[in-house]
Amino acid sequence: MDYPTISRLADAGYLFAPTSMGMTRSDREGWPGLATNDKQVLKQWMGEGCNLVSVACHGAGFILDLDDAQALNAKGYDPAWLDGYYIVDTPSGGLHGYGLHDAQTEALGNLVVVYAEKGNKQSRKILELKLHRQSVAAPTAIRLRQPGKADGEYLPRGEFHGARKGLPAPMLAWLKQHAEQPKPAPTGSKTPFDFHPDYDLEAHLENEGCAEHESGWVDGSFHVVVEACPHCGKEARLSTLAAGITKLIFGGTSYGFICHACGVSTRAEHEQLMEEEDPEYTPWAGRIYRHDDFELLLQDGAAVGLEVKTVGPCTAEDDPRRPEQGAEPQPEEPQLAEPQLAESMEEKPTGPDTSEFLYEPTDTGNGERLVRKFGRLVRWIPETNAWMVWGERGWREDTSGTLMRASKRVVE
Repeated sequence: MDYPTISRLADAGYLFAPTSMGMTRSDREGWPGLATNDKQVLKQWMGEGCNLVSVACHGAGFILDLDDAQALNAKGYDPAWLDGYYIVDTPSGGLHGYGLHDAQTEALGNLVVVYAEKGNKQSRKILELKLHRQSVAAPTAIRLRQPGKADGEYLPRGEFHGARKGLPAPMLAWLKQHAEQPKPAPTGSKTPFDFHPDYDLEAHLENEGCAEHESGWVDGSFHVVVEACPHCGKEARLSTLAAGITKLIFGGTSYGFICHACGVSTRAEHEQLMEEEDPEYTPWAGRIYRHDDFELLLQDGAAVGLEVKTVGPCTAEDDPRRPEQGAEPQPEEPQLAEPQLAESMEEKPTGPDTSEFLYEPTDTGNGERLVRKFGRLVRWIPETNAWMVWGERGWREDTSGTLMRASKRVVE
């Protein structure tokens, strides 16, 4: 590899990570966290006989990876859009174009892919726009004995004197027309659970350093196979949905992360590695499931004919806790109107008797408040030792902590 070339790119802010000689993807665990433009470190890696990979990163550089010029031209891609970018020819006849991020490119996420046939991910990729935590072989790297790939050097077209920022407007419009768009997580009564209406799958994947390759339902869970593992860089390629190499799995309570390539098998392991690799990483804290929101659970009850609404505070006349003359007033409690169900409903959730409740400032009082607000929507089943909650599809076992979250809300 040529150190002066790498040095000039490093000065411009481009990041690199090490890999074994001949490799064009890093074989180092946690390679995104190793990415650097520290020239002394880069010189040391090269002195040890390493190849380098260029790592796309928000706030630094991005890389266009064009594999099939003929197929791109057939889709209306204009080669003139590459003017001003630093171009490197690949051993297979493709090219890499190096650019610098602006606000528009960073807003595109981590990876944008164009397939020969849009919507057919089994067809070959003809263009990848690598934006964040994605890599290609560095300029002047040597490729040797890679399955299905030609040996050779990644040859720059001249010296690096700087690179263009962002993407031209016509190319952004072309990508919008031809690139794959991440599919939103599906909802509906035919699925085992619903995602929260505010949940953004694409934003979640970007937070985890991933981009969607394929997604769908497998045995009652929602699987999202990602383009490449954010830790080891292993690509999905032709992975099937059920046997995806790296994926996030949503089961209705939380979500799991697994990569069969590097052995990460839990969300906790994934988040620990993310925190080690990226000091700015924050674990996903947004709502994921509809049933995480008890207010929506109330709405679901109304949707099947259950009229549940919170009315104004109790008056002195109708408040069951009203004090005797001269006694200190107690905090007011909201109450729920009696449920009204359609006559066709076979089961009718009814509220418990709360006339004797005292609502004292104790755990018992908080339990009474919970019963008063949500009692008609929860049931304890002693035969199965389980709580049930009422929702869009009737009664279901509370396996996701809905009642616990409702209890905390009552206390708040």
